[in-house]
Parts: sequence; structure tokens; C-alpha cells
Amino acid sequence: MGEISSALLIGKKILARDGRELGQVDSLIVDTETWQVTALGTKVARDKLEQLNLKRKLVGSQSIIVPTSEVAAATDAVILKGLLSELSFSGGVQGKDDDGKDDDGKQDAVPDQ
Repeated sequence: MGEISSALLIGKKILARDGRELGQVDSLIVDTETWQVTALGTKVARDKLEQLNLKRKLVGSQSIIVPTSEVAAATDAVILKGLLSELSFSGGVQGKDDDGKDDDGKQDAVPDQ
């Protein structure tokens, strides 16, 4: 089993299968019953928000959760199994419409699982 320290993982670039950058790892999501890392908190590159149909914050950066099931490898960067165009997101953030979209039709930042 391969292992990597969280200190080495935080700040790594997250790349789609085709090498396009999604953002950087900014946190790890851990299931406290199994102590398994289930997802990566990801600070999304601002230029990718529109491409992913995510709402752009006025201040600060937007973060999303990338399930570890979507990760193919973690070496010098975290490599996803799919392309950026294949990523999809659904509801879950307070203040959103029932369909997970703001009034402008942009998705919130919680991925489908």
C-alpha cells in the first residue's frame, strides 16, 4: 500500500487526466470511523470556475471536495482519473436553491458522489 504524508499532499497541484490543472489540495477529509481519507479539499484555480460552471466568490478562493475515488495517483501532483470536462457537481451548500444552483444557474461546490 502506498502512503504519503498529509504535509506533503497539502499544496500539491491537482491535474486532470489530460494534464490540465484544477487547483491545489488545501485539506484532507477523513472518515473518523475508519480513519480513511475519503476526499481532498481543493482550492480551485479561478480560471477553472467558469469552465466547471461554479460560482465565483467576490473575495477569496472557491474550494470543492474531490472524492478520493476520483484520484488515479499522487506523486509530484495529484492526478485525477477523468478530464475536467467530466467533473460534475451537485447541491449541498446552505443558501442554494433545491437543485443546488444559485439564481444565476451556477452550481455550488459539492461534487456528485
